[in-house]
Amino acid sequence: MKKYLIKLLLFLFIFFLFDKLFLVVADQSAEKEIDKRLELLINGQMNKDILIAGSSRGSRGIIAKQIEDSLGLSTYNISYPGSDVRFHKFLIETLMAFNDPPKYIFLVVDDNQELIKNKRTVTFRKDRLYPLVKYPYIWKLLATIENRGVFFSEFMVLNRLNKSNFDLSEKQYTPLDTMMCCGSMPISWTDKNLQFEFVEDDSYSLDKEVEDKVVAFQEMVDIIKSSGSQLIVVFPPNFKAHSPDFENRIKLLCGDGVDFYTYDINNPAYLKKSSFFDEEHLVKDAAEMFTIEIINFLKNKVSFAESINTQSEG
Repeated sequence: MKKYLIKLLLFLFIFFLFDKLFLVVADQSAEKEIDKRLELLINGQMNKDILIAGSSRGSRGIIAKQIEDSLGLSTYNISYPGSDVRFHKFLIETLMAFNDPPKYIFLVVDDNQELIKNKRTVTFRKDRLYPLVKYPYIWKLLATIENRGVFFSEFMVLNRLNKSNFDLSEKQYTPLDTMMCCGSMPISWTDKNLQFEFVEDDSYSLDKEVEDKVVAFQEMVDIIKSSGSQLIVVFPPNFKAHSPDFENRIKLLCGDGVDFYTYDINNPAYLKKSSFFDEEHLVKDAAEMFTIEIINFLKNKVSFAESINTQSEG
């Protein structure tokens, strides 16, 4: 029995040492990752005046550098294509945990699919977390989400890894997701093979909402409010009629203390198919035009706030 226990302890010791070799895999996985935005958030290197959050409509429809150049306020886009509101909440939580709160957060919502179960591929982007499992903040979250057990992950590096971590090739941007230095990902071309038509139906049904998405949205709004950042919810152009019912629902969930901006629905450019890559995403020229709207909105807001402060001081 004693000999058996000695062999078992020796095996466990050797396995423990072997397991620690995979720390190199975790480190290299982060090193090879091309999208550094989440890592910048974790390392407290996202201290900006303005941040843009959302899914692909945020990443493709608003150009952060254009705002920064125009207003002189440091601006960055942390919108992730294919991400849902639960992932957006995670990003905001991470932002506030490791960085100074920005002055403004532009939250770009998906009209009218932000809170419903839909056919689009939007999800909590765990694939963006896997490359960063060298960080305890990340592997503990993944262990919780995937029911791996935080205790086992504490002692076993292999329990933190996903098969994608073992792909240690240099990652490259795809043509569709090429990122600018400001985090934005505008699309510079129109896919002639995509078939889509303008949708007139602007209806919105509460029955289709997913409860945990609604809860995540409200919690995210509360986090932003309590941080002192000014939240501005943005309703971007789509190749469809804008839904007032959806807009009113979002405003109701946000409550007081939040600003809203709805794209210029009277602009004929947003009725042209050539302004869109598909039914949900602007091409770069149209994104630049929409970004000017955002800039003018913020200019007016800042000017109004300054005039109120001047009157108060007087």
